[in-house]
Amino acid sequence: MIKGKTEEELIHLPEMKDPASRMAMALIYKSLTFAYDRSEELMAVLGNEITPAYPKKGKHDFSIGGYSTYGGILSIGFNNQQAPPNLQ
Repeated sequence: MIKGKTEEELIHLPEMKDPASRMAMALIYKSLTFAYDRSEELMAVLGNEITPAYPKKGKHDFSIGGYSTYGGILSIGFNNQQAPPNLQ
């Protein structure tokens, strides 16, 4: 759950329309790999910036990558790296 939204609600979010928001999300997402090369903490900061924006502004081409990054950050933080029940 992100911002109180279920998986189904996240999948069916409307498309992000604002060009500035779309560009910002694309830039942040594309910089995640480079951020990770420098610092895991920097990647976590960027991941925490990109993912919560989707429920507010709508989904983007990179939404799935943002969600998986967010899940990775949380699983590392909680030291619980398991597949979600619906994917087993």
